[in-house]
Amino acid sequence: MLKGLGALGDMAGMMKKAQEMQGKMAQLQEEMHNITVTGEAGAGLVKATCTAKGELKALDIDPSILPWIALREGKTPQQLNQLLNNESGLLGVSGVSPDYRDVEHAADTGNHQAALALTLFAERIRATIGSYIMQMGGLDALVFTGGIGENSARARAAICRNLNFLGLAVDEEKNQRNATFIQTENAMVKVAVINTNEELMIAQDVMRLAISETVTLGIPA
Repeated sequence: MLKGLGALGDMAGMMKKAQEMQGKMAQLQEEMHNITVTGEAGAGLVKATCTAKGELKALDIDPSILPWIALREGKTPQQLNQLLNNESGLLGVSGVSPDYRDVEHAADTGNHQAALALTLFAERIRATIGSYIMQMGGLDALVFTGGIGENSARARAAICRNLNFLGLAVDEEKNQRNATFIQTENAMVKVAVINTNEELMIAQDVMRLAISETVTLGIPA
């Protein structure tokens, strides 16, 4: 029991930090009250999924392609895994890098394949947003998060470019300075840039588990 008490004591600092983080989130949560968030970018697709480093790899693919490639190219399962997870997505289209930042830089220097990769990236995200809207019956807010969504004004602008018919319009000045809300003043749909906060989620889970443990051990919380 003494060991359990010591562990709980060590968690006190983390709990306090979690409470402070929650306080900082309160204002944003108030502004977003009663808003349905139906779209998220930054974990976007070019028939791909985004990793923690802002890199993209294949995800959405016709399964019949895999045995065809294996037979035609003589690929082993290990080589197919390498192809899908390390050589597809942004790298496969651009021929430059799986990192969105590198592809942006290449596009800025005139690399047409890199520019095409960025275009496909935005189009795939718009397609995903569209499917969400159809399922949920509307769009109140679009949230950009993750490495790309938080940091690339270019990606956000490209993704939102053809969504004006939804009442969504981006203020480019706000977008360029990574404001929390980047929609124009009269836009019907809010567009937010929200930083991911894994530390807060971990701290909240620790608090939940710690409180549960105190109840189990009969220790006053």
